[in-house]
Amino acid sequence: MTRSTKRAATAAVSGAILGAAIITYFATVAAAPLPLGEVTMAVVDCSEVQGNPPGGQEAATCYAGLVACAGEATTPAVALFHEAEATTIGLVVLATGGPGTKLYEDSQTNGQMLADELNARGWATVQIAWPDGWANGQNGFRSLGCRPASLLRWVYEHLHDQAAGPFLALGNSGGSTQIAWALVSYGADEYMDVAILCSGPPHTRLELGCADPCATCETCEGPCGGDDLPCYGPQRQADIDRAWEPENPCTVYDEALLVADGLVDAPGADLDWDGVTIFVIGELDQSGAPPQAGQMFNALHLLGSPICLPGVGHGIADTTTGVEALIAIVETFRPTGI
Repeated sequence: MTRSTKRAATAAVSGAILGAAIITYFATVAAAPLPLGEVTMAVVDCSEVQGNPPGGQEAATCYAGLVACAGEATTPAVALFHEAEATTIGLVVLATGGPGTKLYEDSQTNGQMLADELNARGWATVQIAWPDGWANGQNGFRSLGCRPASLLRWVYEHLHDQAAGPFLALGNSGGSTQIAWALVSYGADEYMDVAILCSGPPHTRLELGCADPCATCETCEGPCGGDDLPCYGPQRQADIDRAWEPENPCTVYDEALLVADGLVDAPGADLDWDGVTIFVIGELDQSGAPPQAGQMFNALHLLGSPICLPGVGHGIADTTTGVEALIAIVETFRPTGI
């Protein structure tokens, strides 16, 4: 099945099930993608991979290695690959928030439940993590986005059966930022069929997030209602600053730098990527992530609206309601006839 044919079938199935919540796709017209880094991964004993407790995922194949991007220090990365239990119908990458140091099954209360259920339904899964974090560096988030972009590409080329079905990437909070940078600046729309952005991306407009005191933004209402304050707060500001060590542009508020390093205003940003993009927001999420996600949604000029989940907070897979919703979303991309 060609990519265009697959997408047409995907859109038909998804539109029928999700209705207005499904986000359409566009032909790419953007600046040339930034160069990816070098990824060196090898199979390791899963006991060496942080957070691999007994359970449904202990039968996974574990990889560990290094990601080297120009201008930034080489950083370690891990990937936990679990085959589908039956015929593979596609692959779902699971990325976590914050610095990304935890596997999805350890970051979300019901993360392993989600991975296990996807495997049972025919989806292979890859949980990615960064033992030292992915967003610590010297040149900001656009530069550091090379790390997850490079690892996602490695997963696609080495672990995805491209003949079996679609390639999906699902990230929560900072995990959605990892996916978004891969699309915005590093050409991931060339191979990524579906991006499921949960509780974010929270790094859409850094100048709003770093504002202190936090100010109401007229265009920043959360897409599911609730808080319209997209700011991070003092502790998060320190986390943001780690992208420019030893500088601290978030804390001292270097507005020009922050604007230029946000997802929607980065030089050469591709905001017209090819593929299906879905935003998922918990209605109980009181962080600055929902209004930041709303900024990304609006910048992409997408049809439909984000999926709003009642009774769900910032961690979508922390509740069974969230898990069920994510499974339903992924299942809409099941290849026709399987």
